[in-house]
Amino acid sequence: MPNAPQHVIAFYAVLRLGAVVVEHNPLYTRDELEVQFRDHGATVVIAWSKVVETLQGMPAGLGINTIVSVDVTKAMPFGTRMALRLPIQKARESREKLTTATTGTIAFDKLEREAPIPSNHPRPTKDDIACLQYTSGTTGTPKGAIITHGNLWANARQGAAWMPEFTRGEGSIYGLLPMFHAFGLLLSVIYSVETGSRAVLFPTFDPELVSQAAKKFPPTFVPAVPPMFDRLARVARDGQLDLKGVVYAISGAMTLTPAVVKRWRISRAAC
Repeated sequence: MPNAPQHVIAFYAVLRLGAVVVEHNPLYTRDELEVQFRDHGATVVIAWSKVVETLQGMPAGLGINTIVSVDVTKAMPFGTRMALRLPIQKARESREKLTTATTGTIAFDKLEREAPIPSNHPRPTKDDIACLQYTSGTTGTPKGAIITHGNLWANARQGAAWMPEFTRGEGSIYGLLPMFHAFGLLLSVIYSVETGSRAVLFPTFDPELVSQAAKKFPPTFVPAVPPMFDRLARVARDGQLDLKGVVYAISGAMTLTPAVVKRWRISRAAC
């Protein structure tokens, strides 16, 4: 799935059941998905509605027996949902990019209305497997890295140790990074819940959306990759984004150049 509230809900629901989460890039081709499904053997898939047709086109021998379809628009604010239903071309195009009708699936919002599991349902232990997180495959075929519940908790606590001035329950973490990637998963899903923070989720990186969100929920923690920091700094420099409330920013995945660091510092000072 892309970044969406349903993604966070599904992640923790699977963990609470004691099952294993395997994240996938929703833009993967059928062949790319098939390689990983043959490896991990998942039988239940929770997927963005736009990906369902691709999943249903995979070989029956993979063993997938249940597909839960997610309409990401249903978690959007009421005003946004209404705007997407307007009988105008722009609204129709936006709606078609975000969702599509599916058949042969279970609707995610139907599951949300079901009764909760019994409180005595066994809880996973710290040594149980929480996730299989696939590598990018830059040095060969992607491999599923085994991550335990203890690993996730330890990573969250490491993040807290690195950022002592991040006040529990008061921060806004910007979910710019894809949550199907380890970087985004740790900081937008695990660390936000561990610190009681607000996760401000973005389905795609769009500086205009970031600027709009910042007016209502000013960012205090921004994890991102260097090109994102560069774009945000330029937008802030032009007076369209206020970054002065950012307490911490963490860069990863690629080299952070001195030029981007300088631009980011100047843009924050100018806010």
